[in-house]
Parts: sequence; structure tokens; C-alpha cells
Amino acid sequence: MSDKLIQLLGDTLMSDKDTPLEAAAALGDAEHIGIYFSAHWCPPCRRFTPQLAKMYTTLRGDGKKFQVVFVSSDKSIEQYNEYFGEMPWLAVPFEDRARKGSLAGEFEVSGIPRLVIVDRAGNVVNESATMDVMKDNTGAKYPWVPPTIFDLLGDEVEGKDGAKVSVASLRDKVFAVYLSAHWCPPCRQFTPRLIECYNNLKAAGKEFEVIFGSNDQDEDQYDEYYREMPWLTLGYEDDRVQEVMGRHGVRGIPSLLVFDGTDGGRLITESGVGRVASDVAGAEFPWEPRAVNPLADASNEQLNAKQCFVVLTKGEDTAVVEAMKAVAEDRKASGKPAVLFFHDSGAESGLADRLRSMFSLTGDRAAVLLKLPSYYPYPEAQELSVEGMAAFLAKADAKELEGKSLA
Repeated sequence: MSDKLIQLLGDTLMSDKDTPLEAAAALGDAEHIGIYFSAHWCPPCRRFTPQLAKMYTTLRGDGKKFQVVFVSSDKSIEQYNEYFGEMPWLAVPFEDRARKGSLAGEFEVSGIPRLVIVDRAGNVVNESATMDVMKDNTGAKYPWVPPTIFDLLGDEVEGKDGAKVSVASLRDKVFAVYLSAHWCPPCRQFTPRLIECYNNLKAAGKEFEVIFGSNDQDEDQYDEYYREMPWLTLGYEDDRVQEVMGRHGVRGIPSLLVFDGTDGGRLITESGVGRVASDVAGAEFPWEPRAVNPLADASNEQLNAKQCFVVLTKGEDTAVVEAMKAVAEDRKASGKPAVLFFHDSGAESGLADRLRSMFSLTGDRAAVLLKLPSYYPYPEAQELSVEGMAAFLAKADAKELEGKSLA
């Protein structure tokens, strides 16, 4: 077992409530490990746990080298002991709350149940395998390597004339899946801007395509809405729409997911709505992540499930933004844990005021590191400089910050 995995899970794991084991020995020759975030008090967890236990028993009975480690969000040792007693696998000791917090931060866990699959080297195979296990009654898809966007889209989509268009034709271009609906006012406000951007990019000779993923509630609404659009579609009531939304954690519309077809369908950005709305001309196409992003461009999925460093200032503050860029670029170049950087001058969105209130941030300059449900306010006495921000995030990397929790 790799040092990386042992550092993640700790030196000691429990085989039952009374039996601690040395972690490397307990994991043995397991080739894949499911890190299972769950709790006794959580009804969806209690529904999923028996399914996972059945899968675990089936796979191991078939000779698969699979292990699971329970990471508890229970509120008491009594709840933990009762719940863990129903499980046939290993667990992080209940009293190791710091380990639970670090694992939740490492995998950006914002809700449970959550099953993360890693290999024996500690590399992530599937960062959110819960639904994959639920849909796989026999274990045929173990270890549940997630599908690419091409797998999700299948063989064909529809063109404007109803003709079938091969999904393979998207492999030489950037393309977006536009999740939207006629009944949704924000969607109808954004769609004309996306059409304008699409036409601008086409006129400039850019290889770009859009596929409409309809959330419309009846076919007449779908037909009326799609008539406005110049691009491809998945059609009305197509199951692929929910597959794409579920795989990419889309909880609201409009949503524009932008992919690089020339790079195996790599997700470029899940914040396409914000990027296009502020760049209708397409000057920043294909909207690769920026070192520092306007807070207004942040999606709910990013703020709720990613590690985000948010700086709020009263008015424009070029010096702070440039310092943030320097820190972000250095972290990316040196391979440090991923952090999304957002800045708001107080004039871009009401979200800044809500964050100040939610996290009790005061002063003309304030910052917070989000690993929800945990958050880490930036010290008020510490300057928002390159050195100050780098030192703060280094402490976060080393799990040395004292955080607070919304839970």
C-alpha cells in the first residue's frame, strides 16, 4: 500500500468498534478502496449502506480485491458504534475527527452519502461513485471508472433539420452542453447572449458547437424554444440530459458545460454561463480557467463542493488581485492542491454581501477559504499580500488551520 494512501487514511483503521489494526496490514492487497463518507442520522446513507454492503460481499466473493473504509459523520460514539456494527468493512477511528475533516477536505465532500474510489497508490478513480454503485446491481462495472462526455452522449445527436449528427464529429472541436428550459426566466435571458456568442465564434472561424440539453416540461415548449437556437440538440425528454447533469453535479439551470473534444472530452469549465455572459465576443474562448475569477462567475457547484479562496474588497483593488494571481499561478506550477480563487470588489454581485454575513467577515479587505461545510477566515491582521496568502494556504495544505463549520 502506498505511503500516499496511508497518509490519507492514517496509520490505524478499525475492523470493528473494539479492534484497531495497522492500516497497511488491514488494507492488505486491496487494489481499489472505497472511502465511504456516511452517517447513522442520514436517511439516504442508511438506504445506500445495505446496497454497498451487498456489492462489497459480491465483489469479494468473486475474488475482487476491493476494500471499503467508513469515514463517519456521526454525532456520537454510540451512533458510530451502532452504524459501524452493520458494516462488513474497515473504518477510520471515530475519535480521529481531524482525519475525518482532512479527508472531507481532500475530496471536497459537501454532502453524504459519498463514495470515493481510489487505487492502492491513492489516485482517484471515481470521485463520486455512489450513483454508479446504485445503478450496477451485479458489479459488472467495477471499479466504476466514470464515463467520458462522449460515453454519456452516445453515438448521435440531432441537427436543426432533424438529421442525425455523429458525436464523433465533436472530437475535433470545443463543444458545450447547454442545459436549459423554456419555462426558466434566467435561461431565456441567457440564451440570446449564447446565440450571439455562438454566431461570433462561427464568423471568426472557431471550431465550436453547442448541444441543447432540454429540461422543458412539454414538447410544445421544447419545440418553441429550440426553434430559437442555431445548434444541435439531444431532443425532448432524452435520458442523456439527466445523465450529464448527474455526472457533473448540475443542480440548477441555465448551465453551460464546455468540453475540449480534441483532448478526450476534457471539461474546460462548468461555469460557461458566467464566462459567456461576460465575453459575448468570444475573446477568451475556449474559456480555460483563469488564475483569479470574478465571484459573479462562481457556480453553486464550485462554492459548495470545491476548495475556494474568496477575497472581498470594498472597491477595486488591483494590488490584491495581482497578488492573488501570483499565488494562484505559483500553486498551479508547483502542483499544490487545487484551489479556486475568486475576487469581488463589492460591485459585481450581491453574493459578496451574503458571504460577509454568512462567515462574519468584516473590514474593507476580507478573505475566507471555503471547504464547505468547513471554512477558514483569513486573519484580519495578516496582509493580503503574496507572502501572506501563500503562507495561509500553505497552512491549509498542511491541515494546520483552525476552521469553523456551517454544519
